[in-house]
Amino acid sequence: MYFTARGLLYGESRPPGYWHRLDDRAGGAGPVTAERLGEIEALGYLSTSRRRPGEAGVLISDRSRVYAGLNLYSSGHAPEALLMTADGDIVHRWRVEFDVVFPDQPAESRNQNQHTLRRVDLLADGSLIAIFEGLGIVKLGRDSRVIWSLREAAHHDFFPTADGGAVVLTRAARPLEVEDRSVILLEDFVVRLDGDGRPVSRASIVEAVRESRYYGLYSVPTPPGLVSTHETVEMFHTNTLEPLAGGCIPPIEVACDQAVLVSFPFTNTVGLLDLGDGELIWALSGLFDGQHDPSLLPNGRLLLFDNGRSRQASRVIEVDPLDGSVVWEYGGSDEERFYSWCCSTVQALPNGNRLITVTDEGRAFEVTPDHEVVWEFWSPHRAGEEEQFVAALWEVQRVGSDRLGWLETVP
Repeated sequence: MYFTARGLLYGESRPPGYWHRLDDRAGGAGPVTAERLGEIEALGYLSTSRRRPGEAGVLISDRSRVYAGLNLYSSGHAPEALLMTADGDIVHRWRVEFDVVFPDQPAESRNQNQHTLRRVDLLADGSLIAIFEGLGIVKLGRDSRVIWSLREAAHHDFFPTADGGAVVLTRAARPLEVEDRSVILLEDFVVRLDGDGRPVSRASIVEAVRESRYYGLYSVPTPPGLVSTHETVEMFHTNTLEPLAGGCIPPIEVACDQAVLVSFPFTNTVGLLDLGDGELIWALSGLFDGQHDPSLLPNGRLLLFDNGRSRQASRVIEVDPLDGSVVWEYGGSDEERFYSWCCSTVQALPNGNRLITVTDEGRAFEVTPDHEVVWEFWSPHRAGEEEQFVAALWEVQRVGSDRLGWLETVP
């Protein structure tokens, strides 16, 4: 999945990070080799975005209404995660180079995803789990020491498990014959890792859909152009793997500890995957466009970031999963809308606020149920001769005291 993000440093010097032009990427032509499949599995995103001159750091902070805690974020500027206060002061940093985690990987098997941590999560002991998009997953100690790592095409999302492991999205590229053409299918998997980072189970999302009552979602798309005998296709481009922390979706009968929410932006679908049976047991489509980061709230509603690609205007919505009604939404003010073609997240905070990350804009903000912005952060990571580009902000998470006990002092 590629995007150009409106004028990416064309003709300019490019700092370390993901600064490739679209036509620099590997195309569909060429023989299907093991090396070729590895390149395809590691495809990611460009890590720069639109121009926002003069805006950086925390611009709004209403401390009386902001939910307490620190902010964990990662972006396209470097392979690091930062923990900062509500005022933007950095209190801790995790950083690791790809070559340190995977020192024996040949140069031809790498790409620009090695320069950024696409998804990170902080554990209660100060350790951090992170994804090098399409390249691997790693667990770091609070001192950035590698605890375990797995060189596999991990992508987009994961969640930690109680034993110190994780459940993670991975992908594999495999040749597939469809009617009179040959394609390379990027197939998504859910992989469970034990406390040492070793795979212990693997479930195909393609097969989970094909064997379910939602088999109509199973369709190999026609690649644009068909200029090669081997075109790369994705059915779903799964971008979310979220446990049901808020309970179950009634009246679905499923063991909640075996069910996860998944998001398929290519079909504008959010679904519920039963990891026990390996089947898609519920799905909802048509209310959103290229969506990211669904989660289930304690009140039974679905919260998600609706990217709104066709209308080029994003919003955050809460949906009643039973009747499909939009119960609450926020799309910005009349003076300033927000839009991100790529990625983006929303976190439900215990005080009712929503913490929204707009990846393409390099911006995050906290909004109240009454649509008032009480905290706003613009990424300070810039590039270009006039610092006219901002690194993509993958996600800002509010971290509470339950995950901060390892800090000597909590600001």
